[in-house]
Amino acid sequence: MINPNLDILNQLPASIFWKNNNLEFLGGNQSFLRAAGLSHVTDIVGKTDFDLPWSCTHADLYRKDDREILRGKIIYNQLETQLQATGQLVTVIVNKKPLYDQNNIPIGLIGSYMEKKPEPHRATLNILSKQQKYCLLYTIQGKSAKQIANQLGLSTRTIEFYLGLIKQKLACRNKAELISTALRLGFKA
Repeated sequence: MINPNLDILNQLPASIFWKNNNLEFLGGNQSFLRAAGLSHVTDIVGKTDFDLPWSCTHADLYRKDDREILRGKIIYNQLETQLQATGQLVTVIVNKKPLYDQNNIPIGLIGSYMEKKPEPHRATLNILSKQQKYCLLYTIQGKSAKQIANQLGLSTRTIEFYLGLIKQKLACRNKAELISTALRLGFKA
């Protein structure tokens, strides 16, 4: 029987599950159980994907992948959608691999997934014009408004105006806050 330490698995942010060769669930961590609308690990034992909230939309696809896994395929970072017990359809990043016994015979599979969150910082930085992005880049590099103006062939006053707009768009009060916010949002110097 496949029975990892659930206390440890419940500490992880990923949803984790494991199945036998008949593609019946043998267990899962709390994150997985929540997505499936279940509260205790014993509630999942013996169920298949057809018994869970995603049955009508995704069970066939999941089981097709699972049969490939049992033949030795490994899935890393595959994007899939999942209908959760809440009715919410989410995009998840999935990993699956076979589990083997001591004779190297597949006895099941283990899978994990995490919800793929939208990248709000990309959207936030996309509200900046090309010139504003250059101003921000040079500001992060420590250049003054005058140096940025010379670099871009613009007036110092225009650069100061752009920097004011950038601060406004990124909700920053000063240059230090602007640099900190830009770096936190993933803007590369």
